[in-house]
Amino acid sequence: MKKSFNISGAIGSTVLIALVLLVALFTLGIIPMYLSNQSATRTLEELRFERDKYKVMLPVYKRLTDVIHTFDQKYHIQQRSALSTQDISMISKTFIELAENTGMAVSIAAPDPRTLENQSKMLAVDLELLGELNDFREILLRLAALPYLVKFEKVRITQTSSGKKYFIKFWLALK
Repeated sequence: MKKSFNISGAIGSTVLIALVLLVALFTLGIIPMYLSNQSATRTLEELRFERDKYKVMLPVYKRLTDVIHTFDQKYHIQQRSALSTQDISMISKTFIELAENTGMAVSIAAPDPRTLENQSKMLAVDLELLGELNDFREILLRLAALPYLVKFEKVRITQTSSGKKYFIKFWLALK
C-alpha cells in the first residue's frame, strides 16, 4: 500500500509561508547578528592587544620623559624663542665664551650675513673649534639648549696635526 501525504490548500500554504518566514528571519536576522558579533569580537581583541602594548610601553615612556626632564633641567632648556636683531652683534662673542667654557679653542665664530639679504627670519652661523671630542659633545648639547637655535645644518670633524678640528653650521631664529 502506498500512502501519500497530502496537505490541504490552506494549511499547506500557511506552513509554506511559515517556512519562508523562518528562512527569511534566519537569513536577515541571525546571520548579520552573527557577523556583527564576530566583528565586535575582532575589535575587542585588537583593543586588548593595544592595551597590553601600552601597558608594556608605559614604563618606557615614563623613563624617557624623566630623561628629557632631567636633560632640560641640566642644560636649562627654555621655550623656543627668536633672537632679537640687537643681539646679533653679540653672537660671535657669545659663542666664543660658550666654547671657552667647555674647554675648546675657537678659530671661526661668524654669522653669515648673506642669509639676512632676503629678509629671512633665520641666520646661519659658522663655528670652527679645536679641542677634544668630549668637549665638542658638551658644546653641541649647550648649543641645542639655546632657545633661538632652529637646527644644525652641518657638523664636520677633521683630524689635523694639532688635534681635531670641528666645524658646525647651524641656524638661529630671528625676530
